[in-house]
Amino acid sequence: MKKAIKKFIRELQESSEERKTRWLYGSSAVVFVFVMVFWVSFIKMEVSSSSNLKNINAFATIKLGMESTYNSFIKAVKSENIFEFSKEKYNFVLDGLPKIKISSFPKDKKTNNK
Repeated sequence: MKKAIKKFIRELQESSEERKTRWLYGSSAVVFVFVMVFWVSFIKMEVSSSSNLKNINAFATIKLGMESTYNSFIKAVKSENIFEFSKEKYNFVLDGLPKIKISSFPKDKKTNNK
């Protein structure tokens, strides 16, 4: 099975651009459908566990999910972020640490090679 997959990938790499493009579109569509099915089932599970709605269809689930996402986005956009940096509040100096002796680098000895 592993060899067959490797062989298929190698053949696809060596094939024409048209064939590669078809495989790109096809695999993208399959992944898209898989993600949408997973997303709808997840949202349906969340909606059914958080509300008393019964027999909700996929389009209503997507609508509720979009509304929730939109409301969260609007809330995040309208919120005000305040960043305060002051030296008095954040001095980043730890008290009680031992002092480190500052020493200079040793001077290079120049050799005269003649």
